[in-house]
Amino acid sequence: MDVVYQKTDKGREEIAKRTYRLPARVRSMLILVDGRRSAAQLLDQGRHFGDAEQFLRDLVEGGFVEPAGGPPHGEASLATVADAAMPALRSLAQRLLVEALGPDGDAIAVKIEQARDAAELDARLERVRDMLRELRGPRVAERFWRELQAVARAAPDGQAQKPSEDAAAKSLRDFSFWSS
Repeated sequence: MDVVYQKTDKGREEIAKRTYRLPARVRSMLILVDGRRSAAQLLDQGRHFGDAEQFLRDLVEGGFVEPAGGPPHGEASLATVADAAMPALRSLAQRLLVEALGPDGDAIAVKIEQARDAAELDARLERVRDMLRELRGPRVAERFWRELQAVARAAPDGQAQKPSEDAAAKSLRDFSFWSS
């Protein structure tokens, strides 16, 4: 699977303030990095700037971009979890979503509840992760996905255990889950 890159804090600072005075063509490549495009897509779109491979390499080595923290689409799927694990994943996802978006998360939480099987739930949760990446940034989306994966992985034989309310609340407090 091709690597997906996202801007680091240094990369976002360069876009906002031109602090590091990147050459125009390298900066143009940086602008293309959005946390969704694969390296192959970036290279294809950046070929018009010149040596796209070198520009991307410069951005990685300079600390302006890094591999996206969340798994690329199609990897580390939650769909392998048994249908019996769905209630635990639904509950955690809904709680984290409402925590992240407040009342605006309610309508999306309903969509999560309506998933009929593990594959559909996985697809909806991936869309929520992508939406959180757009609305709240890659760190929030990454943490959302990691929390769900932790519940899925912790289950013996693919049967996730529902985390206690106290454990989930502690996790949110301890890790400042939704802070940017």
